[in-house]
Amino acid sequence: MMKLTVIPGDGIGPEIMTQVVRVVNLPKEKRTEYSIPNANHALLILGSLPAQATKAELKKTLEYKIRGQSQYPISGSYKIYGEKQKANEEAPYIVLSFSPNGGEGDVNKSIYVPLIQNTKGSIEAVHFAFSSKQIQNALLERATRDMQEKGHFEFRSVGDTPFAMREWSAFLLLSGLKKDLPSGKYLTDGEAPILQALGAAGVTDLQDKIRTAPAIYGERHFRLEDGSSVKTTSKIHHKVFIFPEDSLAVLGTSFNPSENAENNNEQIVIVKDANIVRQARGLFGYLYKNSARSVTAEANRRNLKALPFPDETVGGEPSERDQ
Repeated sequence: MMKLTVIPGDGIGPEIMTQVVRVVNLPKEKRTEYSIPNANHALLILGSLPAQATKAELKKTLEYKIRGQSQYPISGSYKIYGEKQKANEEAPYIVLSFSPNGGEGDVNKSIYVPLIQNTKGSIEAVHFAFSSKQIQNALLERATRDMQEKGHFEFRSVGDTPFAMREWSAFLLLSGLKKDLPSGKYLTDGEAPILQALGAAGVTDLQDKIRTAPAIYGERHFRLEDGSSVKTTSKIHHKVFIFPEDSLAVLGTSFNPSENAENNNEQIVIVKDANIVRQARGLFGYLYKNSARSVTAEANRRNLKALPFPDETVGGEPSERDQ
């Protein structure tokens, strides 16, 4: 017996706890509206088999003291079935994997890429840091295939604004843009692979669907009554892919779709369950509806040197721990 529950909500990561504690301790009427936690969620999996699999993986780190990607064995993944709700339906299941060396030793290549290649229909994504070239290329292949078979590619996403605008961001590249590092300007990439896959009209349509975070999220400095300044930081910290037509979602994972994440101690959870996927789409839909603007619109704003946008934050690639 296996039961799944999604708990949507906000989670404060340790990296911002000390930064916001002084603001959180202020009376509500004196607190800035931007002193909010990260956008995050939890997935509870109830069942003896998932617990045993997780325990076996955690023992490598906690008991055997394995360190570094070179020490971890290639661990594959665990596919665990739940109970059918109806006799004529496929049983729900989860796939668990753990990095370093999850799947066949490369999570991006052996787990995420086949998932994108073997599903059909629309794709929805919410990500803190998305930089994996392998996953980006899988999406490009999927875009080409969908255009050939159906005449359109349906992809919608929300990315944490600072990292969605970095030169390595897959969201930026899927928008047909590139960042010129010497000038800091965002340029249209006339040779962008997504342009080859979708054509100019297709890219224009896609650009509006690749969005940055709602305006409430970002980094701000709040001045207290004593004159001191407190930094408040809130991020889109989800790592989610949703495939509605297949009732599949990457949900409950701590693994950012990036090369750096391969070196980290992370877990990956793929869920095949229509009810859970509906809940995940509610999470996505709220953020997408309230998204501040598209990556393309944010690039244009930065190029024009408009007034600072509320969620402007310092650049820099995520730390190894956060990727």
